[in-house]
Amino acid sequence: MDGSEFILLKGFLIRLIVMFVIYFLDNIDPKVRVSILFLLDAVDCGCTQLLAGKATGDFHLKLCQDNRYLLGDEILDYITYIMAYKLLHLDPLFMAFVALRVVATGIFAITSNKYWLLIAPDAFKELVIYSWFYPLNPVNIAVICLIKVASEYYYF
Repeated sequence: MDGSEFILLKGFLIRLIVMFVIYFLDNIDPKVRVSILFLLDAVDCGCTQLLAGKATGDFHLKLCQDNRYLLGDEILDYITYIMAYKLLHLDPLFMAFVALRVVATGIFAITSNKYWLLIAPDAFKELVIYSWFYPLNPVNIAVICLIKVASEYYYF
C-alpha cells in the first residue's frame, strides 16, 4: 500500500466511524443526523487532505478526482443513504435511485471511466432535502437529476 492509499484509507475509516456515531445518537432529531451525514460527504476530501498535511489546491484536485477516492467515496455514500433511508423511513423510490447509481458505480469500477457515473446521477441527497420542503413529482425529480448531471459533468 503506497502513501496515498494509506491516506485515503485513513480518511475513509474516520468518516465511517463518525457516520456510525452520528447514526446511533438517538437523542438527536433524525433530520439533523441525516443533515450531518450529508455534510460529512461534502467535507471528507478536504479532511483527508488535512490528514495528509497537504491542503494545497493542486493536491485537492488530484485527490478528489482520483478514481480510488471516487470509488471509496461512492461506497461511503451508499452507507450514508442506507442510514438516511432507515432514519427517515423514506419511500422505497429513494432507494431505486441508489440502486441505479450502484450499477453505474460498478461499471465505473470495471472501466475506470468516470462518465458512467453521469448515467445515474448521485441525486439522493438533493431529493431527500427537497422532499423535506416540497412534495416530489416526476417534473421536479427530473429537474433535480438534470442539474445534478450538469454539476457532476462540470466536476469531472
